[in-house]
Amino acid sequence: LFRGGKEKQIRERIIELDLIEAVISLAPGLLYSTVIPIVMLVINKNKKALHKNKILMINAEDIVSGKKTNSLNKGDIAEFIDLFNNDSEVPGQSKLVDKEDIQDGNLLVARYVVKDNFFEDRELGQVVLDMDKLMEFPTVELKDIAIVNRGFNLTSKNETKYGKYGVIKISDVDNGEIDYKTLVRCDVTKNTKVENYLIEKGD
Repeated sequence: LFRGGKEKQIRERIIELDLIEAVISLAPGLLYSTVIPIVMLVINKNKKALHKNKILMINAEDIVSGKKTNSLNKGDIAEFIDLFNNDSEVPGQSKLVDKEDIQDGNLLVARYVVKDNFFEDRELGQVVLDMDKLMEFPTVELKDIAIVNRGFNLTSKNETKYGKYGVIKISDVDNGEIDYKTLVRCDVTKNTKVENYLIEKGD
């Protein structure tokens, strides 16, 4: 759905010919052989007028049944069929996208259907995002405003109880705060450019 090369050329040609009516992203684990999400492409040479030059993106990843393993029952199937037949968009679940807005032949549903358009803020409470307005803001590449270094590749061999350096892992960050007392300690080899990994105030 997003890879380059020949696959990208094929996708772009199919999009150009206006053959894709819908892209439906289903829940992971529906097939026994893999846990990755399944995506259905609906191809239609005779699209209805409303869908001409558009692609219906549907996020149906939350429409799923089963306890130990994911499965689809008749009600689940009926639900995403309703999404497909519904001529109006459902926020967080479906969106009609102009084929001109499909960039680089990318057909990942998550790129066009925003699942959650709000977040919780400690001071403001629930904040609703206007994604269309957000996309209008000018952007800059991260490399233009920051220096980006790869993280330190820590192995168990580097860990020592009284190591010179503390190592911050993602699991050490809770609600934006770091518990420095629980950090793993380590020493590094002489050839390691430690200055590339040290954090400073304001980072």
